[in-house]
Amino acid sequence: NPFEINSFFKILNSKVFGVNYDIGNSASLGYNPKEEFDYYGDKIINVHIKDRLLNGTTVPLGSGNASFDIVFSLLDQIKYSGNYILQTARSQNGQHTQVLKEYYEFTKKFLK
Repeated sequence: NPFEINSFFKILNSKVFGVNYDIGNSASLGYNPKEEFDYYGDKIINVHIKDRLLNGTTVPLGSGNASFDIVFSLLDQIKYSGNYILQTARSQNGQHTQVLKEYYEFTKKFLK
C-alpha cells in the first residue's frame, strides 16, 4: 500500500531507487491515485500504462478501473518527464499492431 511503500523509501537512497508506477496494478488493488502521489509521487521514475479490473486481470485501456484522467493530471502536477511504457492487454484476435495503435491513440489524449 502507499503508506508502506513510502516507509520503505525512507531507508533507500532516492538518488538510486525510484518507483515504477503501474496504473493498472494500482487500480486493481483499489488504491487512490491522489493518496499514492501524496506519498511517493516525487519518486516516480517511469509509468506503466495498463488497465485492470478491481481485483482482476489486465483489460483493454479504458475498460477497467484505472482512473487515467486523475493519474495523468497528477503526473502533470509533479511535472513528470520520464518514460511511459505500454503494458497493455494483448489482442484477443491476433491483431496486435492494430490494438497497439489504438492504445497509443488512447494514451496520446492524456499527454500534453
